Amino acid sequence: MRVALVFGGLFSLILLIWLILLGYLRPADNASPALKLYRKLCSKMEKKGLKRPVDSTPNHFSQMVAENFPDQGEDIREATQLYEAITYGKPSSEQEVSLLRRLKTAIGRI
Repeated sequence: MRVALVFGGLFSLILLIWLILLGYLRPADNASPALKLYRKLCSKMEKKGLKRPVDSTPNHFSQMVAENFPDQGEDIREATQLYEAITYGKPSSEQEVSLLRRLKTAIGRI
């Protein structure tokens, strides 16, 4: 009886580890498309040496980027304004799609 319990526990542990490694037990990323794009922008800036502080607002971060990379200041301001319009504004579905396209384009220029 003990042997069966030990093997059952061991099997369960191995199965759990296997599922974690395969990604089945990973939490779902329910982030909005705008947030995913903004994270991509932050990742690009981090690769350039400027990490966004956790307590930084998008607008404050765009000012930091513009100060450190003046040639990209206009693009970062545009991307931030678009992100804020999508996230904090009340765009219709059609407007949101248009804003997301523009946001993706602006981030692509950075």
